[in-house]
Amino acid sequence: MTIEEMPVSAKLLDMIELLGKDVVGKIVAEWGGVRLYIPHRYRADHPLVQKLGEQASKTLMQYYCGETLSIPRKLFASTKKARIIDGLLAGKPHRIIAREVEVSQRYVEKISMLIRDVK
Repeated sequence: MTIEEMPVSAKLLDMIELLGKDVVGKIVAEWGGVRLYIPHRYRADHPLVQKLGEQASKTLMQYYCGETLSIPRKLFASTKKARIIDGLLAGKPHRIIAREVEVSQRYVEKISMLIRDVK
């Protein structure tokens, strides 16, 4: 599996660790499929603040100020991959994740290696 086949982009993986899956889910729901410019300065009336709230917006602006992010249309490519990533981020053992999601342990290990390479 290559980095392009990951269920989420490397940037979104970083954002999930920074902001949490719920906030990144809001970003994908609102701006999926388009580019999103992250401003340098915080403004209370900015659409990011309106959709994400003050704290999440400030954190996003602190780390990605001045960048234009390409937001994918989906957060995860498939439900199984999403469940695997959730398990990995929660620190569950590969064997347990594989049994819960009904995939091979080797498949979980492949996704784990890709996530580790992105961090």
